[in-house]
Amino acid sequence: ESRDHDPVGDRRRARPHIDAIPRKGAATAPTERREYGGEGPAGMDREAEKERLARHMQFEGAVPEVKPRSEHDGRGAPVGDAEEFSRVAHEIEERREFLDQMRSAGRGGEYDAMIKAQIADKVKEMEALDGRLEQQQAQAEAAEDDAPPE
Repeated sequence: ESRDHDPVGDRRRARPHIDAIPRKGAATAPTERREYGGEGPAGMDREAEKERLARHMQFEGAVPEVKPRSEHDGRGAPVGDAEEFSRVAHEIEERREFLDQMRSAGRGGEYDAMIKAQIADKVKEMEALDGRLEQQQAQAEAAEDDAPPE
């Protein structure tokens, strides 16, 4: 009797059928599975948790403590709008000097548009600071006028 050898069929017959495999807890009634609602513990901010875990992975567990910026400079003195105004004015002057140097070196065309755009941004920043300074001045004058005479 010449029967063709079928290796796949032999393997198939050697394994038990899926229904014949006993399941865990088959002796007891099947347990109800809770359906996933898509939310974690109550009150948990998912985005904040994602950020926290991203920082944890980024720094390999040793997340540096970041202090929030305050209205103080590095020396501990409060930074006011007047100081900020003078700082921005100084930055504008530095950019103008740089542009003059580049023009005298024959490379003004490379930097002209970029530096002028930066200066325009700084001028807008100065205008905003000037508005705040004027508002603070007006409030200070109003407070002096409202103060009772001595």
